[in-house]
Amino acid sequence: MSSLNLFDDVVPLEKQHPIYIMMKKERYEPEREVINQWAKGFLDRDNKFTKEFQTSFEPCLWELYLFAYLKELGLRNDFSYDAPDFIVNEPGFCIEATIALPAQGAPGAHGFSTEDMPRDFNKFNSEASIRLSNSFISKVKKLRSRYSQLPQCKEKPLLSP
Repeated sequence: MSSLNLFDDVVPLEKQHPIYIMMKKERYEPEREVINQWAKGFLDRDNKFTKEFQTSFEPCLWELYLFAYLKELGLRNDFSYDAPDFIVNEPGFCIEATIALPAQGAPGAHGFSTEDMPRDFNKFNSEASIRLSNSFISKVKKLRSRYSQLPQCKEKPLLSP
């Protein structure tokens, strides 16, 4: 089983995610080691994970974290299918990783200062709730239209953390 080379650039600098660029700095070596540990044993089923890691970062980081957590629990992912993200045959459940990114045009989860802190936390919480809700609604639609039809998902609950 080959290991992913997450921090070997496969996309040009101008397309790299700001957090990925930051993580390449020398002072983040310990964090890179942790991420590389999380990735041990992770199979890139569609040969685009490293590219997505370098261009979108947060969704891939969450997927690696979930993979590491499943390993820590002693659960094995069945990589023989392309979807959903994780299929655990014993005890029997599926996981489709879900995140809610910042609103389009809003500051990202990096490089912000205290001036970027929301002034109106009620508005901030309301907008965050809508983004989270939209992420889950999207996954429910995918569950109903695609995942529920897949043989590897039959008779298994689908989690979307």
